[in-house]
Amino acid sequence: MDIIERFLKYVSFDTTSTNVKKDEASSPNQYLLAKEILKQLEELGGQDLFINKFGTVYGYFPGSIRETPLC
Repeated sequence: MDIIERFLKYVSFDTTSTNVKKDEASSPNQYLLAKEILKQLEELGGQDLFINKFGTVYGYFPGSIRETPLC
């Protein structure tokens, strides 16, 4: 999937906020978008990925070690 396809997929989710909620995302569609992002990050090699109660996706991509110093 190229960057334009990825962008168009993301903006297809209606994530308009509804009522302000203290301990969760304000709409169910925000969780759906978070699940899609998590799935794509898994496919790209993301590690320790999770979605918190607010619908925020967390995780990391391991770095690489250069064989030669930058200096």
